[in-house]
Amino acid sequence: MDDINLGLALAGLLLLIGMQRMQARRQAFAWFATGLAVAILAPLTLGGGENQLMLLAALGLGVALALILGLTASMADLAARLALLHGLTGAATALIASLALIERLLEPGLPLGLACLAILLGAFSAAGATVTHARLANLLPQVWRHISQAGAGILLLTATLGLGVILALGLREGPAWLLLFLSLAAASGLTFTLPLAEREAPLAASLFGSLSGLALALLGAALDLPPLVATGILSAGLTLLLSLHLSRSVRLPLRRLLWGAPPARDEDVFHPVHPMEAEDVVERLRAAREVLLIP
Repeated sequence: MDDINLGLALAGLLLLIGMQRMQARRQAFAWFATGLAVAILAPLTLGGGENQLMLLAALGLGVALALILGLTASMADLAARLALLHGLTGAATALIASLALIERLLEPGLPLGLACLAILLGAFSAAGATVTHARLANLLPQVWRHISQAGAGILLLTATLGLGVILALGLREGPAWLLLFLSLAAASGLTFTLPLAEREAPLAASLFGSLSGLALALLGAALDLPPLVATGILSAGLTLLLSLHLSRSVRLPLRRLLWGAPPARDEDVFHPVHPMEAEDVVERLRAAREVLLIP
């Protein structure tokens, strides 16, 4: 475990350097990428145990999928692709935790409670990220906003938490109860996400990445798998930093997303102005590989 802690400390140092360079408006992607790679590979290679090859193979497949989706997407589609990846992560985490419950791999109490919370967050983020992806990909042209949206979402989430406590204590078990739990968690995610428009959708996609990362960390704690805990915490931390940065950019606090994010008034939206001469505009357009026009 000393080697794992040393590797994670090195990863944290690289990520901090990346944050400092980003705040100074300098190139930071290489530092972030190196730090994240070290943070993932250190616990997998040093603490993977008997499942080391399987974990590395799963990591390779995930990286390959991310590269394919990233390289084949334009900048206009990137946010939608990221939302899709976050949704897949949440869904996979919820399904793995559900399998652990069905196979009765966990004892009632704290381990089972962590697994149930991982299911809740995974299904919630999977449903919400799916709606966000559909919104960003123009597959969902209409936004549904209603004054009762926040209240209905809180009621659904409260019912989901109550059922999760019942499952964690071992008072109810079986596929039917588990399916009801998954359905309530997914319905909560849908209820909170449907009112989001294009302005809030990229921020919501990043926030769901934090939730899916947290679900992964909770699942790792329930199954006593340190690599999952480390990877989940780092994923949740990085996407949370991105969410905070985006929320400041659009002047929309994260807490407002849970209340339907009412349409912002025009004076609340920050419109950066970059004065340029006509010749400069022509040169910029000629040099650009892609141009996105937003009326």
